[in-house]
Amino acid sequence: MGGLCSGGQRAGLACAGGVGSKQTSRECLPSASQFIGELPAPLTLTTATSTATADVDGLFCPGQKVPGALGQFDARTITQTGVPLLGGPSAFSTSLAGNLCVPATGSGLVDNSVDLPGPGSVSVTGTISVCALTGACNSLCNPCALCP
Repeated sequence: MGGLCSGGQRAGLACAGGVGSKQTSRECLPSASQFIGELPAPLTLTTATSTATADVDGLFCPGQKVPGALGQFDARTITQTGVPLLGGPSAFSTSLAGNLCVPATGSGLVDNSVDLPGPGSVSVTGTISVCALTGACNSLCNPCALCP
Protein backbone atom coordinates (compact mmCIF):
# COMPACT_ATOMS: atom_id res chain seq x y z
CA MET A 1 0.00 0.00 0.00
CA GLY A 2 1.71 3.15 -1.17
CA GLY A 3 1.60 6.71 -0.09
CA LEU A 4 3.49 9.99 -0.16
CA CYS A 5 6.37 11.14 2.00
CA SER A 6 4.93 13.75 4.37
CA GLY A 7 8.19 15.57 5.06
CA GLY A 8 11.96 15.53 4.79
CA GLN A 9 14.15 15.23 1.71
CA ARG A 10 11.44 13.48 -0.35
CA ALA A 11 8.36 15.41 0.84
CA GLY A 12 5.47 14.86 -1.58
CA LEU A 13 7.18 12.02 -3.47
CA ALA A 14 5.75 8.52 -3.70
CA CYS A 15 6.75 5.74 -1.32
CA ALA A 16 5.72 2.12 -0.94
CA GLY A 17 4.23 2.77 2.50
CA GLY A 18 5.60 2.55 6.00
CA VAL A 19 5.38 0.51 9.16
CA GLY A 20 4.16 1.19 12.67
CA SER A 21 1.75 3.78 13.99
CA LYS A 22 3.78 6.60 12.40
CA GLN A 23 4.07 4.76 9.04
CA THR A 24 7.84 5.34 8.90
CA SER A 25 9.80 4.28 5.84
CA ARG A 26 13.43 4.29 4.71
CA GLU A 27 12.15 5.83 1.49
CA CYS A 28 11.14 9.03 3.29
CA LEU A 29 14.41 10.34 4.68
CA PRO A 30 14.47 13.23 7.16
CA SER A 31 15.87 16.57 6.05
CA ALA A 32 19.65 16.87 6.33
CA SER A 33 19.34 19.11 9.40
CA GLN A 34 17.25 16.44 11.21
CA PHE A 35 19.34 13.40 10.30
CA ILE A 36 21.68 12.21 13.04
CA GLY A 37 22.79 9.00 11.34
CA GLU A 38 22.00 5.34 10.91
CA LEU A 39 22.35 2.95 13.79
CA PRO A 40 23.64 -0.39 12.52
CA ALA A 41 22.61 -2.94 15.12
CA PRO A 42 23.47 -6.58 14.37
CA LEU A 43 20.46 -8.72 15.15
CA THR A 44 19.91 -12.45 14.93
CA LEU A 45 16.28 -13.52 15.12
CA THR A 46 15.05 -16.96 16.11
CA THR A 47 11.79 -18.83 16.58
CA ALA A 48 13.36 -20.43 19.66
CA THR A 49 14.48 -18.67 22.85
CA SER A 50 17.07 -15.89 22.78
CA THR A 51 18.78 -15.15 26.09
CA ALA A 52 21.34 -12.44 26.90
CA THR A 53 23.18 -12.60 30.22
CA ALA A 54 25.07 -9.77 31.92
CA ASP A 55 28.65 -10.10 33.11
CA VAL A 56 29.59 -9.97 36.82
CA ASP A 57 29.34 -6.16 36.75
CA GLY A 58 25.79 -6.28 35.35
CA LEU A 59 26.84 -5.17 31.86
CA PHE A 60 25.45 -6.83 28.73
CA CYS A 61 27.43 -5.00 26.04
CA PRO A 62 31.00 -3.79 25.41
CA GLY A 63 31.21 -0.11 26.34
CA GLN A 64 27.97 -0.16 28.36
CA LYS A 65 28.26 2.36 31.21
CA VAL A 66 25.23 1.65 33.39
CA PRO A 67 24.45 -1.87 34.66
CA GLY A 68 21.16 -3.55 33.84
CA ALA A 69 18.88 -3.43 30.84
CA LEU A 70 15.85 -1.62 29.50
CA GLY A 71 15.63 0.78 32.45
CA GLN A 72 16.01 -1.97 35.07
CA PHE A 73 19.32 -1.52 36.93
CA ASP A 74 19.12 -4.95 38.55
CA ALA A 75 18.37 -6.87 35.31
CA ARG A 76 20.91 -9.62 34.68
CA THR A 77 19.08 -11.69 32.03
CA ILE A 78 16.98 -10.75 29.00
CA THR A 79 14.88 -13.53 27.50
CA GLN A 80 12.74 -13.37 24.36
CA THR A 81 10.89 -16.42 23.06
CA GLY A 82 9.84 -16.82 19.44
CA VAL A 83 7.09 -19.04 18.08
CA PRO A 84 7.81 -21.45 15.20
CA LEU A 85 5.39 -22.18 12.36
CA LEU A 86 2.63 -24.53 13.54
CA GLY A 87 3.26 -23.34 17.11
CA GLY A 88 1.02 -20.28 17.25
CA PRO A 89 -2.66 -19.45 17.00
CA SER A 90 -2.70 -20.43 13.31
CA ALA A 91 -0.55 -22.78 11.23
CA PHE A 92 1.18 -19.93 9.41
CA SER A 93 1.68 -17.43 12.24
CA THR A 94 5.15 -17.04 13.70
CA SER A 95 7.14 -14.81 16.04
CA LEU A 96 10.82 -14.05 15.68
CA ALA A 97 12.74 -12.92 18.74
CA GLY A 98 16.23 -11.70 19.48
CA ASN A 99 18.48 -9.74 21.80
CA LEU A 100 21.26 -7.44 20.70
CA CYS A 101 23.76 -4.80 21.74
CA VAL A 102 22.70 -1.42 20.37
CA PRO A 103 25.89 0.48 19.50
CA ALA A 104 26.62 4.08 20.39
CA THR A 105 25.50 6.62 17.80
CA GLY A 106 28.50 8.90 18.20
CA SER A 107 26.23 11.73 19.34
CA GLY A 108 26.81 12.44 23.03
CA LEU A 109 23.32 13.90 23.32
CA VAL A 110 21.67 10.73 22.01
CA ASP A 111 24.03 8.22 23.66
CA ASN A 112 23.71 9.78 27.11
CA SER A 113 19.94 10.26 26.80
CA VAL A 114 19.21 6.62 25.97
CA ASP A 115 22.26 5.01 27.61
CA LEU A 116 24.10 3.69 24.55
CA PRO A 117 25.78 1.40 23.95
CA GLY A 118 23.40 -0.93 25.69
CA PRO A 119 21.20 -3.99 25.38
CA GLY A 120 18.08 -4.19 23.26
CA SER A 121 15.45 -6.82 22.62
CA VAL A 122 13.11 -7.35 19.67
CA SER A 123 10.08 -9.49 18.92
CA VAL A 124 8.41 -9.51 15.50
CA THR A 125 5.11 -11.28 14.88
CA GLY A 126 3.85 -12.13 11.43
CA THR A 127 1.95 -14.50 9.20
CA ILE A 128 3.40 -16.38 6.25
CA SER A 129 1.25 -16.55 3.12
CA VAL A 130 1.36 -19.43 0.66
CA CYS A 131 0.12 -19.11 -2.91
CA ALA A 132 -0.93 -22.33 -4.62
CA LEU A 133 -2.11 -20.54 -7.78
CA THR A 134 1.24 -19.70 -9.34
CA GLY A 135 -0.38 -18.32 -12.51
CA ALA A 136 -2.27 -15.75 -10.44
CA CYS A 137 0.53 -15.13 -7.97
CA ASN A 138 1.27 -11.52 -8.89
CA SER A 139 -2.31 -10.36 -8.67
CA LEU A 140 -3.80 -12.51 -5.90
CA CYS A 141 -1.11 -13.68 -3.54
CA ASN A 142 1.79 -11.32 -3.92
CA PRO A 143 1.03 -7.74 -4.94
CA CYS A 144 4.70 -6.84 -4.53
CA ALA A 145 5.56 -9.20 -7.43
CA LEU A 146 8.16 -11.18 -5.50
CA CYS A 147 7.12 -14.49 -7.07
CA PRO A 148 9.65 -16.68 -8.90
